[in-house]
Amino acid sequence: MCPKEDIGSHFGTVYAIGNIAALVVQLCFSIFAAGFPKYRIHWILLALPLAVALSSLFFIIAPILLAASLLKISDSTFAYSVNQTGRETLYNPLSRQEKYVARAFVEVFIQRTGKVVALLIAFLVPMFLNTRNEAGQLETSLLGLQLLGGFTCIIFAIWFYCVKIVGRKFESLEREQQQTTGTALGQAQEQPSAGTA
Repeated sequence: MCPKEDIGSHFGTVYAIGNIAALVVQLCFSIFAAGFPKYRIHWILLALPLAVALSSLFFIIAPILLAASLLKISDSTFAYSVNQTGRETLYNPLSRQEKYVARAFVEVFIQRTGKVVALLIAFLVPMFLNTRNEAGQLETSLLGLQLLGGFTCIIFAIWFYCVKIVGRKFESLEREQQQTTGTALGQAQEQPSAGTA
């Protein structure tokens, strides 16, 4: 057993690395986005699931503390930096009313439901595969944690598919918005010239 001080120190290091990595990733993304304003939203939305899926595969292959720590770091690095920015960008082509309704639905229903389902899965999968030690206490099974990692990879495969659909829809809405804006600007420029004639 590790002393509580060692566990606390390890978690502190993991969270510090995650926060510093999130800052670096966000700064690099901001520089990239300024240089390439026409980037595809797909790549931004795929950063988090790709990082977590690779970390989960590493944990399945080598279920050690380093792999679990890498999983946490990859999640905290991308979840509140690039992934958050990408999700916020998806609201841009929508009208004010559509943004209000979509945000309310996603933040109140989807995110909370997703967290409850994730907690249930994280609790139930290892619980059914727990073992008892010589003292009769429950111990989390390594196989259960590896199965949870495999299930995470399946979820992220579905996530990849959803990102593809959402990315296409976003680009379609953005093109429509640009055409509408271009038409409105053209009409606005024609009106003054018609008035001077």
